[in-house]
Amino acid sequence: MGMTGSIVLAADDPVALASFYGALLEVEPQPGLSASHWRVL
Repeated sequence: MGMTGSIVLAADDPVALASFYGALLEVEPQPGLSASHWRVL
């Protein structure tokens, strides 16, 4: 059984932040619950 967790970051430009971490982790950011909420799995 593995451990899971998450980190929440606040940003003035959440799309840019999600894009940065998506590129860093080589994954596609996914929209979250609202326009200001993004997920990078």
